[in-house]
Amino acid sequence: IVDDESVNVKIVRKYLRDVGFNDIISTTESSDVFDLMDEAKPDVLLLDLVMPILGGMEILEGIRSDEQWSRLQVVILTASTDRETKVQALQLGTNDFLGKPVDASELIVRVRNALLL
Repeated sequence: IVDDESVNVKIVRKYLRDVGFNDIISTTESSDVFDLMDEAKPDVLLLDLVMPILGGMEILEGIRSDEQWSRLQVVILTASTDRETKVQALQLGTNDFLGKPVDASELIVRVRNALLL
């Protein structure tokens, strides 16, 4: 989970743990994401878009341009749900898009689907 707001990380983490997902790595520092990915080797990345230092779109571009991570399932979690933002994220290669505030049941289904892929 990459989100600069710790409360958002806590909420998403709780929703996922409530249904049995326990191996969850998170950061509120977007600049740490690539080091954490290299260390943890995630199956799914839940990514906020609007963050200081390194934005979610930049992270998504970096992921899709790196052969090691080009197939990583990325689910965008953001309050920026306007059409232009969605289209840009989809063009950059996100696998799914979920608006904030996050609905627990929708999040769980999307994460499960991402893991199946």
